[in-house]
Amino acid sequence: MIRAAWEFLRQDRLLLTVALLAVVSVALFAALLIRIARDNRRVPPPAPPLKPWDHWRDGVR
Repeated sequence: MIRAAWEFLRQDRLLLTVALLAVVSVALFAALLIRIARDNRRVPPPAPPLKPWDHWRDGVR
């Protein structure tokens, strides 16, 4: 089946070019989604505890 599809695409250069561009763009999009998913999985380190003199960070003056 793959060989038949390859023979069909080989006969038409434009169709072959479009098919290859589609495969490459789907692969790049999948790589981008995987990278975004990996970045979202990382948890930032917890913030250090506030000291008594850090009350201005809460908006209290």
